Amino acid sequence: MCGNSIVSGKSGLKRLNPLRYLYYAIRSGTAPFEKVLHYIPDNAEILDFGCGYGILIDLIDTKKNNCRITGIDINEKRIEALKEKNPHNQYISGDVLIEANKLLSENLKFDCIIIFDVLYLLHPERQREMIRISSKILKPSGVLLIKEMDKKALLRFAWTYLQEFFFVKIIKMTKTKENGLYFMSTEEISKELSANDMQTEIVKMGSISHPHVLIIGKKHNSRE
Repeated sequence: MCGNSIVSGKSGLKRLNPLRYLYYAIRSGTAPFEKVLHYIPDNAEILDFGCGYGILIDLIDTKKNNCRITGIDINEKRIEALKEKNPHNQYISGDVLIEANKLLSENLKFDCIIIFDVLYLLHPERQREMIRISSKILKPSGVLLIKEMDKKALLRFAWTYLQEFFFVKIIKMTKTKENGLYFMSTEEISKELSANDMQTEIVKMGSISHPHVLIIGKKHNSRE
């Protein structure tokens, strides 16, 4: 899930309406932000596609050293709030795939690219294009981190799907241009990474209620 506005501390949470408060609480309480943080390098140029409430960006700012962050999200209000809260980072409002193509045309490169619970909001063809472009704007020593849900965990995945359908399609808390939700399997994502010259590693981060999984892509010429 991604959010509609940024909040800071308890005072910020109190300003949210009940639905947004519920959404933020579920998001921050169930998604494995701290676990993903472990795979983000220090001293890095970082690109966060679908940066949402900026929860992960806040963690990077607090716990990582000397990182320069660019966050992209389709929700303009959310981006404006992030700019106000953390003006030292760069934020872009727009469709993640369109903005990714702009970054590619500008020949920009990043040490770490994060796609955290975003791919399923894109049609499969756009997901594959997203991975392709990400591989091209990733530095040779860089890492691509894709956090998704493991479809093999049937019951937990079914619960997750219903939850996402409610937030995305019923109350429209998360914006998307697509008609449906398109969860690719871990194997499908890994195959796309391999097709784009990346080594893959799969790290399961699931909880009792959600089958979180992190798919890590590294260029074949990456140096350990």
